[in-house]
Amino acid sequence: MKNREPDRRVRRTRQILQDALTGLILEKPYHAITIQDVLDRADVGRSTFYTHYHNKDDLLMGSFNRLLESMGRHLEARTDSESGIAFFPTRELFQHVRDNHHLFKALVSGEGVDLLFKHGKSALSQQIEHHLERQIPDPETISVPLPVLSNFLAGSLISLLQWWLENRMPYSPERLAVMYEQLVTPGVRAVLSPSIP
Repeated sequence: MKNREPDRRVRRTRQILQDALTGLILEKPYHAITIQDVLDRADVGRSTFYTHYHNKDDLLMGSFNRLLESMGRHLEARTDSESGIAFFPTRELFQHVRDNHHLFKALVSGEGVDLLFKHGKSALSQQIEHHLERQIPDPETISVPLPVLSNFLAGSLISLLQWWLENRMPYSPERLAVMYEQLVTPGVRAVLSPSIP
């Protein structure tokens, strides 16, 4: 039991720091936020901050990783739902972003967006590739390698999510998923055939 206590404390401290940064990003531009701002908001000392993070960008990535992990758990739990297409549960992804829109909005706005875009695309690409690997009996039969297909799908999803958030989510997650699927399904089906019916 004693061995688990430091882990719990570490997780709690990191969450406090990440929540502080997220709250600050909602209030002012990322470049204007200082580590001292984060320390004041989180009510922790400078040495505590540097025990967990190298700098502000490292903290930003920690916040984004927490969201990605949450999203991954959400998607894994919903992969058996009736999504319009077999290659990725896009409707569930958009619903998860909507349900956590204030956090995603904070993390994709401002000067940190390029860093997050690159990292988010990579993480989402890996999730999509993993999802496709479970659905395709023989990856050798598809006309485009899975990493290429996954990267394409992740890039288009991240770009669409960013647009959706920046425009105050003008469409429901269900409608957005249908539109996304209409755009990409024909090409993806052609690539995956005859791997999937």
